[in-house]
Amino acid sequence: MFKELPMTRLALGNDECKIRQEAKRYKALGDETRLKMFRVLEKGELCVCELMDHFQMNQSVASRNLKVLENAGLVEGRRRGKFVYYCIAEERADGM
Repeated sequence: MFKELPMTRLALGNDECKIRQEAKRYKALGDETRLKMFRVLEKGELCVCELMDHFQMNQSVASRNLKVLENAGLVEGRRRGKFVYYCIAEERADGM
């Protein structure tokens, strides 16, 4: 990993964490499939199985992509019985 330049750290100040989180979001949405999933979830909450059907993918691929979106803070998952439902994260509902 490279070392940050001291000037960069001074220029960013307290916003460094926010910028890193924003970069993480852009990276998550940089994948075409994840961007499509995000757009579908903007319309409402869906179960993983519904996303699998919609995108014609197996459970492991769907879950892996959803996990990336979740780790970036873009979507939230909640378990209801055996199923996990995903929706746009509360803090993201008002826009990026």
